[in-house]
Amino acid sequence: LTLAQLDAVFSADARRGLPPARTWGALGLAGEWGARPVHPYGFALARGFADYFAEAVFNGGRKWNPELREFADDPGSKGGATDGGQKMLNALALDPAGIAISGLLYHHPDVKPLALAVPGGPFVAPTKENVLNHTYPLTRIITLYLDCPPGRAVAPHVREFLRYVLSREAQQAVLDHGGGYLPLLRTFAEREARKLD
Repeated sequence: LTLAQLDAVFSADARRGLPPARTWGALGLAGEWGARPVHPYGFALARGFADYFAEAVFNGGRKWNPELREFADDPGSKGGATDGGQKMLNALALDPAGIAISGLLYHHPDVKPLALAVPGGPFVAPTKENVLNHTYPLTRIITLYLDCPPGRAVAPHVREFLRYVLSREAQQAVLDHGGGYLPLLRTFAEREARKLD
C-alpha cells in the first residue's frame, strides 16, 4: 500500500489526495471484493502509537475513521496474548476484510505484513533490517529527553549512564533482550554520544 492509501483507510480527513477508502474497491480490488467494506483495526487511540501513526500518515489530519476497531492492553498486561497488539492480530486473522496497523513485535501465521511506499518511492517490506536502517516508511525512534538547561553540563552520573545506553554493549543488549525493540544505528548512537561532551 501507499501512505495515501493508508490515509484513505484509517483517517476521516483523507488529506493525501485520495477519497476515503471504505470498500476494498477503493483500494483497487475488483469482483466480489469491490463492494466489500474495509474493516480497520488499530491500537487504542489513547496509546502513543496512534499519535505517531496519525502524524506520519494523516498529513496534518487528526480525525480517525469512525469504523476503527481499537484494541487495548488488558489491565496488568505484560505482553503476549493480553497485549492489544496481539489481540488485534488474532482478531484480524479471522476477518478476511480486515486491515490493521501494528508493530513487528506481534505475529500471527494467518496475517501478512504489507510493504509500504512513500510518494514516488519503492515499496519497502516491514522487516527488521528495513526498520533498523530506516527505509521502512513507518520507522520511529524512542526518544529520551534530559532536563538540563542549555549551556550547562549534564550531571556526571547521568552522562555516564547515557554513555552506556549509547554504547555498543547496551545496543547489543537491546537487540538480544529488547522485547521487540531494535538498537540504534551505530552512526546515530555515536553522534548522540558526542553531544554528551
